[in-house]
Amino acid sequence: DDEDGVTFTSAIVSGQAATLNIVASVNGLLNAWIDFNMNGTWSDPNEQIFTDLMLVPGVNQLSFPVPASLAAGQTFARFRFSSLAGLSFTGMAPDGEVEDYAVNIEPQPEEFDWGDAPDGPYPTLGAGNGANHRIVQGYMLGTSIDAEPDGQPDPQALGDDNDILYPPPNDDEDGVTFNWPLYTGSPGKITVTVSGGGLINAWFDFNRNGNWDQAGEHILIDFYLAPGTHELGFIVPVWASAGPAFARFRLSNQPGLSYSGPANDGEVEDYMIMIEENPELKWKQHPDAGRNGLHAHDYINTSGITESIILADDWLCNGGRVTGIRWWGNYELNAALQEKRGAGISHFHLSIHSDDPSGTCLPADPEIQGFDVPFGSINEQFTGMQSADGSPVYVYEYTLPQAFLQETGNRYWLDIRAIATDPANPAIWRWQESMRSMIPILCGAATKTEPAPAIWSNITWTGPQGWLYTDLAFEIINLPDKTLNLTFYLEGLYNGSNAMNKAQDVSGDRFGSDTADVVTLEFHDASDYQSTVYTVNQLAVNTGGQASVSTIPYWLNGNYYITIRHRNSIETTSASPVSFTANNVSYDFSSAASQAYGNNLKNAGGVFVIYGGDVNQDGSVDTADMTPVENDASSFTTGYTATDVNGDGTVDTGDMTIVDNNAAGFISSITP
Repeated sequence: DDEDGVTFTSAIVSGQAATLNIVASVNGLLNAWIDFNMNGTWSDPNEQIFTDLMLVPGVNQLSFPVPASLAAGQTFARFRFSSLAGLSFTGMAPDGEVEDYAVNIEPQPEEFDWGDAPDGPYPTLGAGNGANHRIVQGYMLGTSIDAEPDGQPDPQALGDDNDILYPPPNDDEDGVTFNWPLYTGSPGKITVTVSGGGLINAWFDFNRNGNWDQAGEHILIDFYLAPGTHELGFIVPVWASAGPAFARFRLSNQPGLSYSGPANDGEVEDYMIMIEENPELKWKQHPDAGRNGLHAHDYINTSGITESIILADDWLCNGGRVTGIRWWGNYELNAALQEKRGAGISHFHLSIHSDDPSGTCLPADPEIQGFDVPFGSINEQFTGMQSADGSPVYVYEYTLPQAFLQETGNRYWLDIRAIATDPANPAIWRWQESMRSMIPILCGAATKTEPAPAIWSNITWTGPQGWLYTDLAFEIINLPDKTLNLTFYLEGLYNGSNAMNKAQDVSGDRFGSDTADVVTLEFHDASDYQSTVYTVNQLAVNTGGQASVSTIPYWLNGNYYITIRHRNSIETTSASPVSFTANNVSYDFSSAASQAYGNNLKNAGGVFVIYGGDVNQDGSVDTADMTPVENDASSFTTGYTATDVNGDGTVDTGDMTIVDNNAAGFISSITP
């Protein structure tokens, strides 16, 4: 019995490494073969496990990989040791020895991939029927997969990536990419890569209640994906809860999978996602710089007729109004890689359409509301992105002059085209695409050409497994109305202790609560004070000198002089224009004389108050104001009247004193 040179120290298991010890008497070369496919020859690829491997005298510890997916059973191995290199499994050798062995190939043990969402709320561990997939080599989400003996729950769904007790590759959660931030009531986009086609199922815990049972949380149901990479769209429901949430994706050839339990093949991947809430954002389809954009402009055709290519895409109303629109685009490049701006864009035409009620997934004509947006009135801002052909991508924004009141649950369409300054030399403008997918976000974009045929049609492309639909990059905005908080005091009502008395009438307090009196508020154009942009009437100011208005329209977003008018006080204006770019604006007239234009405030013991006594509201305090006060005083007039300058309900010498002092000081309004 001289077959004593080779000892297998491990089983020969399909798909794993095997180990063995070989004892050599002297230095020499080892060649060895195993008939892995059991076909009676050692000539097949990968069956020579060692080639001219140098052995040293004594025990040599070796290992070799065993091919995957082998049939189980007995087969044979040959080992040849010699000083001659290049030996085959046949023929003569000048020295050494040959030893043959009967060996058993054991079947590859079944391995499983498990999820890693937090267990407890979600089914992750085997004890709770956690999702698991029998691993079939080459069939997975993404390009890698690893096995675990059980679920790997982790607070951030990173357990399958961070597990260090199991063979690499550990970081195998590579099948799904979240391309956009997730906002409540707005679309989301994911990129899914599959190695081997199959059915994809996906669940999102939108309401963050620790399960995937809510209607609307199973966003992909047995949707077939061919091998490769796919863009898919979905909508985050308006009822989604802001904060960290968890998603589960399962790929398998087995239909009808739940978010728990076993699957015969494929992979499960869990992700922690962040759901955000932005009240100003009603809908957003982000630009995809990996595409060139689609033409949306006018031009003169070969027949000399001006034609317009119009594009449209839809959004779903989840409540609230529309106050603004933002969109992304670029210009086609010429051979010299210069933008084809032509003679320039005169204006953009934007319009809003309802959805075709017949269910064609197309806009309904005519438009509900249209806007001609002069190019010079908006900012063409470079985003830092470039389209697929290298053209700079720009963002544009337009604030509607009047809010569009949409109805919850309705689908609307936005169409856009760039109108050239000279159609014979047009700007070749393109609306940037957002995605191309087998699953459009809603209907997918549409196009038509005017004046003919002027019929809307869907934009489609041929994909690897059917039609692809285009979605375009735009955002629907709902800006809130602004709040203005003012601090000011009226001389006539000021009582000297950072407070005002309440205006009186014949029966007592004129106003309820802590209202001292009412004023009129005016907003004047910063460059033309004579232009009154907006007016607030009957604004209440309380006894503490505070006045607040929360209905300043969203479109008031520039710089404006603030003017206060009161029934018997001097018209007083802010020292300089006040910025209304923020949603909450504050201004204090009482802190210094310099807070008013022309320092036109009275110092009342360190608190600066608006001069009183302009009874006839002609902009100055003089005898024309004193006369009606004296007349009413001599008539013992009472009540809420302009001649009651100090607001105590009675016209008397107290009112005349204020008028007389300010008239002597030649007090008058000072405006820009």
